[in-house]
This record gives sequence, structure tokens and C-alpha cells, in this order.
Amino acid sequence: MRALTPEPRALPTACATSKITLHFLPHADGRCLIECGNTKVICTASIDENVPPFLRGKGQGWLLPNTGCCPLPTASRHAP
Repeated sequence: MRALTPEPRALPTACATSKITLHFLPHADGRCLIECGNTKVICTASIDENVPPFLRGKGQGWLLPNTGCCPLPTASRHAP
């Protein structure tokens, strides 16, 4: 039986240049812009001293991710 997975792709010969710009936005507690080639990602973090009831008094924190993506990240995904 033949495997249904695609053939492995060749690894790139060079990595794109990466750049991190701190304090990119004025209002988030933690913020930066990460650039790698033509890809740009805005990263932000907010601080809240509250935790869910099940963590109170345990000396632990809480991390809640919120992700978003541009609707047209590549030309090939552009709707007609």
C-alpha cells in the first residue's frame, strides 16, 4: 500500500533575515513586531493580576492566548 503523505520538500538553503522591533505599539503592556522575510507578526501581551478561582492562592499565573490572522496572507488565498 502506498503512503498518502506528500513527498518531503527540500529545505531552504538560507534563512530569511529576522528582525524584532520592541515597543512597536503604544498601548499594550508588552509589544513587539517580528519580521522574517516578507512575514510580519505583531505580538502583544497584557497584564492582569486576577486569576481564575481554581488558581487563587496557589502562586500560579494564567496565560490566555488570542490569535488573529489577516484575511489575505498570500496572493494565492485571494478570493475571486
